[in-house]
Amino acid sequence: MNKEDITPILEEEINELVTNCDRFNTLKHSSVCPHAFTEQGVAMLSAVLHSETAVQVSIRIMNAFVQLRHYVSS
Repeated sequence: MNKEDITPILEEEINELVTNCDRFNTLKHSSVCPHAFTEQGVAMLSAVLHSETAVQVSIRIMNAFVQLRHYVSS
C-alpha cells in the first residue's frame, strides 16, 4: 500500500465523527491517529478484492467520492 492510498484523519475530523456518530466514541480517547482510504486506495482494494460484496462496497464508496467532489466544487 502506498502513502497515496491512505491518509490520516485530522483531529478536527475525529471530533466531528465522535460528535455525530456514537460508534466512534472510542476515538475520543485513542492515542493512535486513525487513517482512511483515499479514492486511489479504494480503487486499489477493488482491484484486489473480488467477492461480490467487496465489489458492491467499492462501487458505493467510489460513488460517494464522486458526490463529494461535486459538493466541494459547487
